[in-house]
Amino acid sequence: MSNQELRALKKTLQSTERKMKTLESKIADAQTRLHDADPTDFVALGEIQAEIDSLQEQLDELEVVWLETADALS
Repeated sequence: MSNQELRALKKTLQSTERKMKTLESKIADAQTRLHDADPTDFVALGEIQAEIDSLQEQLDELEVVWLETADALS
């Protein structure tokens, strides 16, 4: 593997890690809102949970990219 390819993989890895941290923070914020929401407001609870689910799906996709990139660097 050339130095250029290694740099590109490391850059991808770092970028992916930053995106994952951002999503983890957004998930934590949404979970806090879910916890603080009125337990009888099922619409709000459903919307927040849908947001958490969407963010988690994005995080799962990034984790796959991270694993594949880390594996390529090994």
